[in-house]
Amino acid sequence: MGVYHFMGVGRSVGAVTCAVDYIEKALQMSTKPNPPESIQRLLKNSGGINHSEKNAGSIEALVLFSSPEVVERKLAAFDYIGNASPCDVRTEIEQALVKIWKSFDPKEKRKVYWCKLNINNFQECLQRVIRVTYHFSAPNRQGKEIWCNLTGGANVINLALMSMAQLTNKSSKQYIITQGKEYEKFINVPNAIAMNPNIDSYFNVFPFIQTSIDQINVYKILELLKENPLTTNDLYSRYKNFNDNLDLRSFTQVHMTKIYGQGYTNRDRQTDINSITREGLDFLEQMDNLIIDCHMPSLYDDPNFDEDSKTWLDQSTI
Repeated sequence: MGVYHFMGVGRSVGAVTCAVDYIEKALQMSTKPNPPESIQRLLKNSGGINHSEKNAGSIEALVLFSSPEVVERKLAAFDYIGNASPCDVRTEIEQALVKIWKSFDPKEKRKVYWCKLNINNFQECLQRVIRVTYHFSAPNRQGKEIWCNLTGGANVINLALMSMAQLTNKSSKQYIITQGKEYEKFINVPNAIAMNPNIDSYFNVFPFIQTSIDQINVYKILELLKENPLTTNDLYSRYKNFNDNLDLRSFTQVHMTKIYGQGYTNRDRQTDINSITREGLDFLEQMDNLIIDCHMPSLYDDPNFDEDSKTWLDQSTI
């Protein structure tokens, strides 16, 4: 069982292909005597405890998230070394992947999925990323092993990928390829790179930090204020029913000052009455959507996924 790499795609070919080339080179080095410890650490445990570690970390598929213009071959790629006038991004990436994979294992075929996203709508991006995640790795099952490349594409795509990783615990690794000026036009790993993950300043894996939606603190306070405006004392009294670890002073300093500064509440200084703002209501709506997206995964256990996704998910084999 190989790894599914989720990646954002913009106009840079190398953001995708350099990552693939690096991993393929690391896999090749891991089969030779005395590979660097950093490469062993990168690939160790890939496949989980229930699978053989033979070919651990091998790429089974890429899942590439981008705008409709990229997926539909309507947006030209940035120029790169060896090609001053590239054609569309998707074609350039696919052609480069063919060359990379043929050089390592010409008989092996990999799947490449192209997923359209509205990069002007974070909520839609996150929902689609999570839906695709649950399609390949269903809740409460092992599913496919997922790594996230956070190098390319619009910021909103990488934010959605990072949010998915933190909220669903479905991504085993999050990594980035350096985009320094000296390397930005490469579509393969530069020869100057020593192939030493997290040490060579080129391929870096982020530590995994799982988070959870904060329903007890900010979320709960805003839920209470959504019902009725309240004085700080009254709000604290109701809040204590859910969390009695703070005294009134700490409650005010730790929570009320913070959410006021974020623009989620207003406070009348004369009456000490706190009320929720439009921004606070928007925050609650976003949190409610996240709860649905990440904590009600049965919504995505949908036998009609393949049919529904025909308009926004393309698959090819390279």
